[in-house]
Amino acid sequence: MYPRDIRNQTGSFAEAFAKHEENFKHELEKVKTWRTALTAAGKLSGWDSQVTRPESRLIDEIVDDILKKLNRGTSNAYLKGLVGIHRRMEQVMSLIQVGFPDVRRLGIWGMGGTGKTTLAEAIFHHISNGFQSCYFLANVRESEEHGRLFQLRQEFLSTIMEDENLNISTPTIGAGFLKDRLSRKMVLIVCDDVSNSSQLEFLFKGINQLCPGSRVIVTTRNKQVLIQNDIDLIYEMEKLDEDESLQLFCQRAFKSNYPTGYRFLPSLYKATSLTTLILSDCSILFSFPEVSSNLRELHLEGTTIEQVPSSMESLSQLVLLSMEDCVRLNNFPTAICSLRSLEVFSLNGSPNITTFPEISGNITELNLGGTAIEEVPSSIECFSNLRVFNLGCCRRLKSVSTSIHKLKSLKVFYLEECSKLEIFPEILDTMERLRYLELSGTALKELSSSMENLIGLVELRLNNCENLVYLPDNFYKLKSLKFLYLYGCSNLVTWPDNLFSAIGGVSLTEMRRDLHGLSSLEELDLTGSNLENLPTSIKQLPRLKQLILRKCKRLKSLPELPPSLKHLDAHDCTSLEEVSSIKKPFEQAVLCKDRPYGHLEWIFSNCFQLDQKAVRNTRTPKLQMLFGHMEFPKINKVITCVPGSEIPEWFDFKSSGSSINIQLPSKWYYNSSKNFPTFVVSTVVSFQDYSGDREILIRCKCRLKSRNGDCHDLSCSFLTWTKRIPGSELTGSNHLFLLYKTCFCDEDDEIRWFVETQASNKHMYNEAWFKFHPLVFNGDWSQNICCEVKHCGVHISFAEEEAEVQPSKRFKYQN
Repeated sequence: MYPRDIRNQTGSFAEAFAKHEENFKHELEKVKTWRTALTAAGKLSGWDSQVTRPESRLIDEIVDDILKKLNRGTSNAYLKGLVGIHRRMEQVMSLIQVGFPDVRRLGIWGMGGTGKTTLAEAIFHHISNGFQSCYFLANVRESEEHGRLFQLRQEFLSTIMEDENLNISTPTIGAGFLKDRLSRKMVLIVCDDVSNSSQLEFLFKGINQLCPGSRVIVTTRNKQVLIQNDIDLIYEMEKLDEDESLQLFCQRAFKSNYPTGYRFLPSLYKATSLTTLILSDCSILFSFPEVSSNLRELHLEGTTIEQVPSSMESLSQLVLLSMEDCVRLNNFPTAICSLRSLEVFSLNGSPNITTFPEISGNITELNLGGTAIEEVPSSIECFSNLRVFNLGCCRRLKSVSTSIHKLKSLKVFYLEECSKLEIFPEILDTMERLRYLELSGTALKELSSSMENLIGLVELRLNNCENLVYLPDNFYKLKSLKFLYLYGCSNLVTWPDNLFSAIGGVSLTEMRRDLHGLSSLEELDLTGSNLENLPTSIKQLPRLKQLILRKCKRLKSLPELPPSLKHLDAHDCTSLEEVSSIKKPFEQAVLCKDRPYGHLEWIFSNCFQLDQKAVRNTRTPKLQMLFGHMEFPKINKVITCVPGSEIPEWFDFKSSGSSINIQLPSKWYYNSSKNFPTFVVSTVVSFQDYSGDREILIRCKCRLKSRNGDCHDLSCSFLTWTKRIPGSELTGSNHLFLLYKTCFCDEDDEIRWFVETQASNKHMYNEAWFKFHPLVFNGDWSQNICCEVKHCGVHISFAEEEAEVQPSKRFKYQN
C-alpha cells in the first residue's frame, strides 16, 4: 500500500470507508476519528520496501531503529534524589498529553535555580520513546553568548533529520524537502534556557508545520518569550513545599529520607560539617534540635518552638539566630548571653516575648519588632557594636533609655507604630553614625532640642504622628538631613522660623518665609497638606531633587522652583492653576547646566484646572525650539503629564489613534550624524477605571522605512509614573503626555551610533512609522483595557537649528 492512500483514504481505503459510513451512518463522528487517525499515520515516515532491498537489509534497518529507541531507556534511575520531581512531572504530563494527534508547545517558566532544566530533562527521558526523533537543545542562551547558536541549529536539524551531512547555511530553514520531511516526522524537541524570542525565531524560522503528535518544550526565565511565540500552555515552577523542603534537608544532612509529619528533628550533633541550618516555616516543629557546636547560622522562623533550652550556650560559633514569627515562644534563657560570636539576632513577630533579652555585647543587628516589650533598659549601652536596632510595631513600648546615645555604631533605628511611645529620649551626646530614624505612627507630642546631636542623620520619618505639636527651634541644624517626611501630622501647629521642610497634612495655610538650614534636603513630601501656597524661597534649597505635592487640594500655584529639581509630583492638586515658575528647572534639565545628565519629570495628573489652554496661558515652555543640542550626547529625558485631550499645536505631525506615519524631511538625507534629528512625541491617553496604585509605562516603537522597502526598528520606553499613587483614580479622564529622550534605543545602542555605522545608507530612509502602547504593571508589563491612546503626535528637531538660536531665545512660549 502507498502512504498517500492512507493519508487521503483513496484506493482500497476509499471503498472500505464507503462501507463504514453506510454501516455507521448514525455514528459518523466515530468514522471521522478513524479518518483522522489514518491521516496522522499516513504522515509518519517509514521504510519503502520497494526501495530498501533486499528484504534482509530492510529488517536490519528496522531492528537498528528499534534498538536506538530502546537505548533511550525508560529507567527511572535519573530521578533518584530529585525531591518533588514526580508531582511536577505529573502536572506537566497532564498538559502536554503525549499521544494526542495534535502539535503541542509547552513553556516551563520560573526564576533561575528552581529546577526548570531538571524537570525538562526528566520529561524528555520519560516520553522520548514515543517519538521518531528527539533532541534536547541545552543552554540556548549560553550558546548565543558564545556565538554557537548556528552550530546548535546544525546539530539539532542533523539529529532530527538523521542526516549527518545536512547543512543549512541560510538564516531561515527554507528548503522545501526539509520542511516536508519535518511535517511527516513526529518529533520531541526541548529548548532549554531561552532568554529572548530571537533565539527561537532563529532555531525554528521556516518550520511552518510539525507532524501531528509532535511536542515542543521551552524553558525560560522570561514569560514574555512564551507569550510572544504563542505558547499558551505555560507551567510555572513551584517552590518546594514544607514536606519536600524537609526531605531535601534530610537527604543532604543525613544521606537518607525521613518520613514527613514528625514534630521534632533527630540529633544533629554529629553533623560537624553543618554550618547553616534552615528550618523556616516548619510549622509543626516544636522541639529545639540538638546541633553541632560548629553551627554558624540557625533559622527557626515560623516554627512552633515554645522554649529554648540552656544547651544553646554550647553554640559557641553561632553568628546568626533568627526566631521570627515564633508565636509560641515564651522565654529566653540567660545562657544566650554567653554566645560571644552572635552578631545578628531576630525575634520579630514573636508576640509573647515581654522582656528585653540579655544577649552578648557583640551584637550588630537586633530585631525585636512586634514583640510585647514595654521598655528598653539602660543596659542597652553595652551594645557598642550595634548598627541596626528594630523596635517597630512594639505596641506596648512606653520608654527608651537615654543611654541610647552611647550606641556610637548605630546607623538605623526603627520605632514605627510604637503607638504608646510618647517621649523620644534625650540625645545627651553626638551620634555621628545614625543615618535613618523611623518614628512614624508613634504617640510623640514633641521632639527634644537634643535632636541636634544627630549630626549624621540623613532620613527622618514622622508620618502620621497625629499628636506631634511642634518641632524644636534648632531643628535646622540637621545639616545632613536629605529626606524629611511629616505628612499626616495634623496637629503640628508650631513651626520654626528658620526651617524649611515637608509638612504634609499640617493645618497651617502658609509656610514661613524665612528659609534657612537643611541645605542637604533632597526630597520634600507635602502629601495631603492644607497649603494654599509654597514660599518663594523654596528655590533656595540647592539640592532638592523631588517635590511631592500629591493631594494638596488647596494648593493654587507654584513659585519658582530650585534648578536642582528633577521630579515634581502634583497629582490630584485639584485647585492648582498657576505653574509659570517651572521655566527654571526646565532649562536646567534640557540644557544640562551644572550637571552631566538632565532628567525632568512633571506629573500634574488630575489637576483639572491645568488643561492645555491653562498651561498655554501660564507661559509653560512650548518646547518648540527643542532642548538645546549638546556637543557630546547626554541622556536627557523629559516627561510631562497634564489633563488634556488634544496634541499641542506646535507638533509637526498629528494623528488619531495610537499610530502615526510621517514623511521624513529632506534634511534627514544629508545631515551628518552630529546633526541627526531628535524626536519629541506626545500622546493623549484615555483612562477608564484606572487605579493609581499601578505604574504606567508608554512604549514607543519607531520603524524607519526606505523607498526600496528596507526597514529598521527602534524603540523607547517612558516610565511615566515612577511612584504609585494609592487610593487615586483617573476614571473617565483624558491626559496629555509629552515625552522626550535625546536618543531612541536600538538594542540598547544610541540612534546616533546607528547613523554613524550606517552612514552610507541613511539617506535611504524617507519615512517613519510610530506606534504607542500604554502598559500597566501587574506583576509584569502588559496592555490593559483601562488605558487607550486616543491621539498621538511627533515633532522633529535638528541640532543645527538649535545651535543658531541664542540661549536666551531657545524657549518660546504660547501667547
